[in-house]
Amino acid sequence: MVDRRSRRSQRLIKEAFYRLIVQKPLFRLTVAEITREADLERGTFYGHYHDVFDLYD
Repeated sequence: MVDRRSRRSQRLIKEAFYRLIVQKPLFRLTVAEITREADLERGTFYGHYHDVFDLYD
């Protein structure tokens, strides 16, 4: 079972990704940009996804 904090982190990451993907192509997005936009730490991102392409899938 996924806790509320984990669901919130995933939601923030996905929302940041959606905002950024309209600005630049997928292959130019970085984890740093996504976590900065989501106001989360890089470790939080890697706790849920392997890389940007994993998030995209």
